Amino acid sequence: FWLDNNTRFEQGKAEFERRIVETKGACSIDDLSVYYKQYQLDSYERHLKYNRYVWRRSFSMVWPGVRAWAVDIRRRRARRVLAVAKHSEQGYFDRGPLAEQRLDAPQQHPSADSSPELDALKDECGIWPRIEKEFTARLPLRNLIWKGGITQTARFVEQLDIAISHAEGGQPAHDSPIPDQQTAPLLHIYLLETLDADADTYKAIVRPRAKSWATRASQRKGEEWLVIYLPNAAEVQKMATTSKFLNMRASVFDKLKGDLQVKKDVERVVMLQPASVESWNAAFLAIRDRVVQALDDRVASIAEEIRRMDANRMLPGWNYCKFFVFKEGLVNLYRLMGLRDGALAQYDELEAAYLQLFNSQRLSWFSKFGGSEPGDDYTDLLDLSKKPYRQQMIENTISMFDFRIYLFGQQCQLLIDMSRYNELVERAQRFIATFAKSMREPGTGLTLAFVSSWVYSTCQNIVEICEG
Repeated sequence: FWLDNNTRFEQGKAEFERRIVETKGACSIDDLSVYYKQYQLDSYERHLKYNRYVWRRSFSMVWPGVRAWAVDIRRRRARRVLAVAKHSEQGYFDRGPLAEQRLDAPQQHPSADSSPELDALKDECGIWPRIEKEFTARLPLRNLIWKGGITQTARFVEQLDIAISHAEGGQPAHDSPIPDQQTAPLLHIYLLETLDADADTYKAIVRPRAKSWATRASQRKGEEWLVIYLPNAAEVQKMATTSKFLNMRASVFDKLKGDLQVKKDVERVVMLQPASVESWNAAFLAIRDRVVQALDDRVASIAEEIRRMDANRMLPGWNYCKFFVFKEGLVNLYRLMGLRDGALAQYDELEAAYLQLFNSQRLSWFSKFGGSEPGDDYTDLLDLSKKPYRQQMIENTISMFDFRIYLFGQQCQLLIDMSRYNELVERAQRFIATFAKSMREPGTGLTLAFVSSWVYSTCQNIVEICEG
């Protein structure tokens, strides 16, 4: 059509210009405007016929589009069901080895010292006591695939321990200038239930509370959020009998998803029916995805800060203790996921950075060598609670003696966890020899008797560790 239309236009224009030139000697823009108007009048019926053809073709595509949309919805649901079934077969939702005993025994919340706090629950409806047994019986999370880190390679996380805390009030504040990346919640869960599914109740009460909580939770860097909605019996019956296609967003659950789930590929709202195993599996699949995403974001955030600090290492005012604390935040996340080899690699990089600064005599943040406190001549490398080492690192008051003991003690714990005792002995031999040499240097204030006692007790401690 357009080829024929343009050909007619150009031929008519050329013929009109030829006639005007023969008559007036030149063809102006005013003369051409007469041709343009006449061409539009002559082509009106032909263009109208073409437009009607385009309209018919466009409307004929509406029904296939609706069918394609419906097929896509069915396929997504089928993939979701298949994913839950596949994860169930692979043991992703299996309860732990002591699940039955935990179900019958009184429930105890793990402390922050034994497990990191990963889930911060917000329960305004009193839902938690009803689902606590089944929820905690499905912990820890198992068989996760994490693709984060510097190399972005897929890593298998056998299990991820979870400590559950109940959020009170608004957003928690970090008192420390360097937040503890291990115990800060990775996932915030909002438990929601409505006894009245009325639209006015939803608009006046449910939606404002949920959106306010989601807004606060989404502002927390490196922390994810999820809304778990428990429908009442009447709403379950209504959803089972009501056509989704004819009654879009008829239920509270659909309204919540529409109001809170901005990105359709990121599940932020899940429905939980406590009596349904499939519903539990789907809810925990969403929890797993959000926890893995939070780990991804947190590792990326810490790694970026570490790269920035490492690039400024040669600038005045650079502080190794602050660099160590950020790097150890990454270590704690690796430990949390059971990736001990990655954690050990981070400590090895910290040791290499320390030795480089030591050789260049750039250790001004260590105000003293240390080793003068009672009991320093005896070292238990696995007893890292003997002194507040990490707090001293944060406050930049740790001595060089305590720092070396703490760093090597952490390396020893990781080697023992991986049963690499031969490597432990080799590293201990190098560490004892080099550190004893440093202690004998002038200016440390340590006597030869102290050094000898420390060497003997540390060697004896290594032997006890390997024999134990």
